[in-house]
Amino acid sequence: MSRFLAPFAALALASTAGAAVIRVDFGGTANQTTESGVTWNNLTGYAAGSNIANLRDTGDGLTGIRLEITGAFRGVNSGGTTTSTLFPSDASRDSFFGNTVSTGSFPGTYLGSQLTLSGLNPAETYSILFYASRTGDSVNRETSYIVADGNGSQTRTLNANNTNGSVAASGLIPDSNGRITINVTSGANNATTEKFFYLGVMEITSVPEPSVALLGAGAAAFLLVRRRHG
Repeated sequence: MSRFLAPFAALALASTAGAAVIRVDFGGTANQTTESGVTWNNLTGYAAGSNIANLRDTGDGLTGIRLEITGAFRGVNSGGTTTSTLFPSDASRDSFFGNTVSTGSFPGTYLGSQLTLSGLNPAETYSILFYASRTGDSVNRETSYIVADGNGSQTRTLNANNTNGSVAASGLIPDSNGRITINVTSGANNATTEKFFYLGVMEITSVPEPSVALLGAGAAAFLLVRRRHG
């Protein structure tokens, strides 16, 4: 690498070095996810108020981020795949679920299933990946994930009759209270009678914004190199 480009390569590396990844498994107590060398957060309570007060990243570091169920799900479904190449089988095999249409077998509706992330850093941007699996038939089980942040909202949809598919919302910035909310509901193409929806795994990636000082250092390096080669 030339001496002219070296300062900018260092700047690029420094701007991404602080990225952190958090993985959350939503499911029952019998299938909590453990993975060698990777820390998972397991949330087994689907009622409103269930929470993990301080999420850990995949390197087992505390992040200061709180995850809370602020709108209940119906329960836990254990009909997911065990052959996904994205996540361990204990993460893919079960999920939280709800329904937006009441039937005799599933009376009542869950129209406000919601998660809230708080304690987020306003100087960082976030992406959130969603995964769910409920296999065993060919019915479309499309689920919508509506992510609200300081910029507005993004909607992503995933057919949960799925093994290796996932969707993600990116470029997320916390609101003025350091929060991002996620509403989970049935998608427009959902073909189940009850309009079932699912959430099995959520992966949160945070990337610190380059600091003003770091950018200033890069500019100074550029000027220095220009003088030397002028």
